[in-house]
Amino acid sequence: MQTIQLSLSIDEVNLILESLGQQPYRTVHQLIANIHQQAQMQLQPPASDKPAVPSANKTNHNGSGQ
Repeated sequence: MQTIQLSLSIDEVNLILESLGQQPYRTVHQLIANIHQQAQMQLQPPASDKPAVPSANKTNHNGSGQ
């Protein structure tokens, strides 16, 4: 099967999903699942973009943090 890529805003995708939700389940459930799966893959940050764990604040004996 040939595939295409579409570039849509999240609001547009939500509108499509809302419209599909008004159709018979057996007709659209696989399409809805496919849209959800692809969206999740695109919206998850890559593993390398995860922020590093911040280091604990170091305070000196006077509590000023400097």
